[in-house]
Amino acid sequence: MIYISIDGNTPPPELLEKARKVTKKLEAAKTEKERKQIIEKNSKVWRSFKPLSRQMLVFRNKECLFPP
Repeated sequence: MIYISIDGNTPPPELLEKARKVTKKLEAAKTEKERKQIIEKNSKVWRSFKPLSRQMLVFRNKECLFPP
């Protein structure tokens, strides 16, 4: 097993903060309709994670990861 550095492949802090805020709104939503509106209104936040998730899938499929 070899270590693969994922430094530089983490979401920017501002994106994480936006995602936290939207997640809190989703958790506070009372109805499915409210949740759906929140998700649709904030779809850009979730799409921003897509490139990073693709990169991480490449790492997982090719090598074993372990924390430093």
